[in-house]
Amino acid sequence: MSNEEIVRLVDTAFVNQCNQKYGLNKILCIKIDSLFQKYGMENRSERRKNLIFFLEHNQSKRVNTKKLEQIDDEELKTEVEAYLEDAFVLLFMKQESCCI
Repeated sequence: MSNEEIVRLVDTAFVNQCNQKYGLNKILCIKIDSLFQKYGMENRSERRKNLIFFLEHNQSKRVNTKKLEQIDDEELKTEVEAYLEDAFVLLFMKQESCCI
């Protein structure tokens, strides 16, 4: 199943897919979604896309370190903020390169 298909699933199926593909439980899924909403992502589909990108990004960083389930709320917030900062920088760089 593609990420686009996963994003369009009903809530329970979306959480199940996140669990199967990334080992993310429902509580963490809700916490991450809430953080994205707190930082201005109002569209559910955009939050879900970013949640998947965040999980992929985080999975590649955590080869030999703690899993998301093992970190506290403050560390999770820091991880999400770092992801959003990286995503913003990439978006900004793409926009700048188009205007040159």
